[in-house]
Amino acid sequence: MARLQKQIDRTVPKLTFRYRSGDAQAFGRLLPDGGFVVLADSSAVRESSASDKRDRAERDSLVRRGVLVGTEKPNLLGFAHDHTFTSPSRAAGVIRDGNVSGPQNWIEPRSGMSLKDFLEGDPAFAPLRVHIPDYLKADGSAASAPFSKSSHGLFKRETLGSDGAGDGARTDYFKEHLVRIFKEIGEVPVPYRFIDGNGSRRSMDGGCLKFVGPDGQNVADFVCNRDGFIVAVQPKQSLVDALSPSESSTASDLAALDADTSISATQREQLVLARLGQGKFRARVLALWDGRCAVTGCSLGAVIRASHLLPWRAATNEERLDPENGLPLVATLDALFDAGLISFDEDGVLLATQEMASHSGLLEENMSLSRKPTARMQVFLSRHRAANGFPQ
Repeated sequence: MARLQKQIDRTVPKLTFRYRSGDAQAFGRLLPDGGFVVLADSSAVRESSASDKRDRAERDSLVRRGVLVGTEKPNLLGFAHDHTFTSPSRAAGVIRDGNVSGPQNWIEPRSGMSLKDFLEGDPAFAPLRVHIPDYLKADGSAASAPFSKSSHGLFKRETLGSDGAGDGARTDYFKEHLVRIFKEIGEVPVPYRFIDGNGSRRSMDGGCLKFVGPDGQNVADFVCNRDGFIVAVQPKQSLVDALSPSESSTASDLAALDADTSISATQREQLVLARLGQGKFRARVLALWDGRCAVTGCSLGAVIRASHLLPWRAATNEERLDPENGLPLVATLDALFDAGLISFDEDGVLLATQEMASHSGLLEENMSLSRKPTARMQVFLSRHRAANGFPQ
């Protein structure tokens, strides 16, 4: 398989894409020359029933060289370290042990954007099938829809424009339904283009985007493709909280566990305690860090929380109980980390969003983890950074 002919701008922030095949799950990134790197701790199908295994020779070579190694699961192999392939299709073919169209099947998990959409800059309409009520003025008359059915062109941040300040009923309507859709589809960025419950194609009004985005009220972030076009919108947690102040995500997660009949009573109890930062998960996380906060070194157990690196709703049950998917942090750092206001790089150095600049008293200079994260922790941290808009 030849390399992709379209060169990637080196200034484009790194996006992490996910590919799943059966029980196998892999994460990878596109390189500027069209190559594709699969990240350590990704998994691959040990053997499939595909008849024409185009990439089997390369796969066998990776096994011999110790890049692909056995795992606890007999049907899976694991990547011992990052590995670069000549193309995303070659990478996916090795993971599936069969033939795969990489650009169509590597998906950016926050927005649902495929690698193909990212490369071509013209994303398809996502089939959300959500209900969009008509927007009406205060007097009950019809008005231009904030989720348009007539115009579907793509915008760049710098091309958004409006004469107003966005303080009005129309922008309030847009924010309300942006958050509602965000929650209905699983708290991932809302695609700029989508198909509603009536089968109609929708796209977001440019003025409304301007008002909620970084150059307006700054209550939402944009997910952009490699050409800078907005392909999805992520409402900030502050906006979500403002429009649903009484909702407890912990309560809803616990309710979901209680309703899950696929897990045993013992596993359910372990997961409930893990969601609350207690039980075996907390004990195992603390044990990995000698019973201390991973940043401050504080050993006062009453103020230390066992924080999940990969957000609860983005993790499998196995990952939710994995102690390497956790960090013991004092309560303030735990709250900042859980809100996506801080993260850590591959070496454990603390990263902070621009929003923290006006709250500098919460952090000290040059904060970092007390030791370098393990390879598996680095994978979880990479996904936390990606989910919260930190550079990779």
